[in-house]
Amino acid sequence: MTTITLTHGYYIEQNSRGYYLKQKFQSKARDGTPKESVRQHGYFGDLVPAVEKCIKLIQKDYTDGEEMILERCVKKIEEANKNAVWAVIKIERNGGEQDGGKQNGNGKSYMPND
Repeated sequence: MTTITLTHGYYIEQNSRGYYLKQKFQSKARDGTPKESVRQHGYFGDLVPAVEKCIKLIQKDYTDGEEMILERCVKKIEEANKNAVWAVIKIERNGGEQDGGKQNGNGKSYMPND
């Protein structure tokens, strides 16, 4: 099984049948202690639809629960798209190896030289 690490905890697992889009996130166990959980966002027969779904989910993550003017909303969505695309491009440039993006002050990934 091959794992393609994207951004914001999203990753794609590839096996002989297709691609699974998943996301790691922090949740709480029943006793209240923090634990890492995994949410599956879908199964895809091809890589492109899996990446497109990831981009849509990142757009939602960036804008969820916010009231903003349209211009700011568009800028946030463009930033989310750029992060997702850079993650895929960087993986391709590294021959399938992922070294991850850097983190800025608010914990969101970014790619150098943007």
